[in-house]
Amino acid sequence: MAPSQSSSATVLAVMVVLVLLGMGCPAAAMTACKDCMPQCNSTCSAANFAGAGPCGADCSPTPGCSGCLSYYQGKCMSGCLRACKSQTPGAYDCETTCKGNCSNQSSLCGVVCGESKTCTACKDNYSRGCTSCCTAYCKCHCV
Repeated sequence: MAPSQSSSATVLAVMVVLVLLGMGCPAAAMTACKDCMPQCNSTCSAANFAGAGPCGADCSPTPGCSGCLSYYQGKCMSGCLRACKSQTPGAYDCETTCKGNCSNQSSLCGVVCGESKTCTACKDNYSRGCTSCCTAYCKCHCV
């Protein structure tokens, strides 16, 4: 006995809902579609999007950006220590001074630690990826 058209339609509808839920697209909508782009632009550019649904990986700082920053902070640290030791008395705590300068990207190390073109490009790419995923996710369940 062949299935009726109504039971086939019901099965198809249930499958569509399950697929959408599996993609992180809830059936109920909460955000106005016109608000998706501005909302995602502001939250992702501030790097504070919570990573709801499938965007967690796109909206978390990537290992590549962290690795880039660590590399430049290492360069900052070695340069700072050399300069500090050559200009201060032997008992001066260059290690602590340089850790502060390089970790908060202040003083003479600011350019090396925080403003390298490579790190800036990495952060820009991360922000674009986050915004793109956020917008797609938002449009998936907006009204």
